[in-house]
Amino acid sequence: MKRVSVVCLGLAALLVSAPGATAAPGDVVVPPDWQRKPDADAIGSVYPTAARQAGVIGKAKVGCNVSVSGRLEQCQALSETPPGWGFGAAAVAMTRYFSWRPQRVNGVPVGGAPVVIPVDFGASSGEYGAVVVTASDPDGAARAAATHLLNAPIWASQATPAQVAAAFPRDRLATTDEEHVTLRCKVLADGGMGHCSTTEDDPSFYAAAQSLAKYYRLDLAASEKPMPDQTYVDLSIMFKASSVAR
Repeated sequence: MKRVSVVCLGLAALLVSAPGATAAPGDVVVPPDWQRKPDADAIGSVYPTAARQAGVIGKAKVGCNVSVSGRLEQCQALSETPPGWGFGAAAVAMTRYFSWRPQRVNGVPVGGAPVVIPVDFGASSGEYGAVVVTASDPDGAARAAATHLLNAPIWASQATPAQVAAAFPRDRLATTDEEHVTLRCKVLADGGMGHCSTTEDDPSFYAAAQSLAKYYRLDLAASEKPMPDQTYVDLSIMFKASSVAR
């Protein structure tokens, strides 16, 4: 009988379309991403007992929805190989140890985005039972091809220091010295910014940054050409309490 040891080598996911998400054409959608992954002890606790005793390795694929709080819900086994050894059920049981950042649409967390997690209860370094979660994201390549990030924007206008200082949330002056927010915005036909989103979790500073986006406009005549329709640019905004008149 071969001894089964469990090692967590890596985790990723195959993201699929999210029909429940309230995304429209032109919206900035940030897909779910890992926040906490199961460790080796957690994975070992779900490895099928019979398969462990027999030295059997296998694969499974589990599908779930990511809730707005980042938990995996409505999980079900989509496939398992070899069948009958419980690898599908083990992959589903493993999902309780995962935590995700939920999908964001224009910076707002949205629940219900489906993910598919292929799990390889395979061998590594000659040891049975190493759990290697691998994935591909065919839709990701298509999304990357359909959008373009402008890395060196040439601005016709930007928010002034005075405008940034005026937007600093007054209720945060006593608690926050400075806050950096990066907005990713779509370049509109006139060079202005639209559909801005961010990973910033603080709603006060997110709103403050959003209020400043209207001051940014690209110099289209000096910018790269051709510019794809789905072109985005990152606005880096630093809020400093010291710049606010008391």
